[in-house]
Amino acid sequence: METWEIGSIPFYCYTDNWKPFGREKTRERVQYLASRRNGAVEAAVNSFPKTEHILMIDSYYIRFLEETKQLISNYLSLGKETKCIIGASTWSLNKTRIRPFVHFWDTWTTPEASVRFYGKSKFERARQMIGQREVKAVGACYIYPRMVWENGGYGVPSNWTPDYGCEHNYLCENAKRDGVTAYLNYDVKLWREPTVYPPTKRIRCSAGEFLRGKM
Repeated sequence: METWEIGSIPFYCYTDNWKPFGREKTRERVQYLASRRNGAVEAAVNSFPKTEHILMIDSYYIRFLEETKQLISNYLSLGKETKCIIGASTWSLNKTRIRPFVHFWDTWTTPEASVRFYGKSKFERARQMIGQREVKAVGACYIYPRMVWENGGYGVPSNWTPDYGCEHNYLCENAKRDGVTAYLNYDVKLWREPTVYPPTKRIRCSAGEFLRGKM
């Protein structure tokens, strides 16, 4: 169970039906995540029937209070009648290669935001990413009108492949059919702990990436 420190906003922490999935890109995992997110939203709106907008935030990011407040403020500044989904951008320092880099984290959900910054100024270059960008979907921490969930919710398309994305993509794709646009907010940045491999593994990963032509 998590605690919530933004007292002006009702909070529901959903912990039911947890299973030990990793980060594998499988249909089974996406279906599991979709089911849990639907369960979380259903429980939340039942607890708070007057809910008009939903802030979906994964437990890893719940500690970013000021950033979350900024995202809420950005969303509200657009007006309650605006139909949009706004998500924070997620970042990480990656030390899994010989040459460390800062990169956008959730490229599975938001592939068009994929970027790497190298060199001494990599953190500053990431911070210089500002503004909002229309994207196919957002994840991790985002806000949307309640009707988006009521009209489609989270799920898995019948023709799902790993390239499609995950349960966030399903929600956002259905929302676009109702005229709701998804935006990635670069002004709100959430940072993950650095991913670090030992030197020998970093060499192997760099070599493999080089052979695949990704460096």
